[in-house]
Amino acid sequence: MKPFGYLFLYNIMFVIPLALVIASSAHFVNSQKVARFYSRYIGVFKLLTAFFFFFLSAYMFGLLV
Repeated sequence: MKPFGYLFLYNIMFVIPLALVIASSAHFVNSQKVARFYSRYIGVFKLLTAFFFFFLSAYMFGLLV
């Protein structure tokens, strides 16, 4: 059951938001607006992703309980 929990967490954190961004950019927003938004906040996205993977790896290796 534990591997399915990690798969579910991965899907919630990365796959679903990616699908939403692609769908919204395809139907509601032009690509220049999406590119401006991501280029404006790219540092925040990278920092949040780094923290997520750090804590996930620490949890998987048993450093965090």
